[in-house]
Amino acid sequence: QRHQVSELPRIVPEIVEYQRHTVACLVCGTENQAEWPVDMPRGSFGERVQALTGYLGGRFGISQRDMVEMFETVFHLEIGLGSIPAQEERVSQALKQPVDSALEYARQQTAKNMDETSWHELTKLCWLWVCVTPGVSVFRIFKTRGASGAQELLGENFVGILGSDRYSAYNWIDPDKRQ
Repeated sequence: QRHQVSELPRIVPEIVEYQRHTVACLVCGTENQAEWPVDMPRGSFGERVQALTGYLGGRFGISQRDMVEMFETVFHLEIGLGSIPAQEERVSQALKQPVDSALEYARQQTAKNMDETSWHELTKLCWLWVCVTPGVSVFRIFKTRGASGAQELLGENFVGILGSDRYSAYNWIDPDKRQ
């Protein structure tokens, strides 16, 4: 017989303290200060805290106040409410280059499919657009469902063949290049 019970370990934050010393020359009295380590993270929170902040807000839509509560209750990590948007911004900056690369890759593919659907940002109606290629899918949220959304995602100099639902937002593309 067997009886298994799953349990989560208590999460204890890992706090790394960096120090740099200042010493005075015994001869001339000049103070010399050490450099910070090159690999020392900037800011007060590490990569995993930043990633979790982005994931909770971006994937699950958890409010900033709820994130503060979750960090304190589940992870035993105190984080101020004002630090949440700062971490989200750092995640956005870290993801900018890979997202731009994925978008550029999708734009260059000879075959791509697109669609859009309604998306709510709090009380505002927006549109979630997707461009799907064999190698990458790119999602973007725009305030419009019109042609400007399609052009923003595909680029003004469209190349290849587009599979779509024939929605009028794609009418700017040559009909011979639409499936």
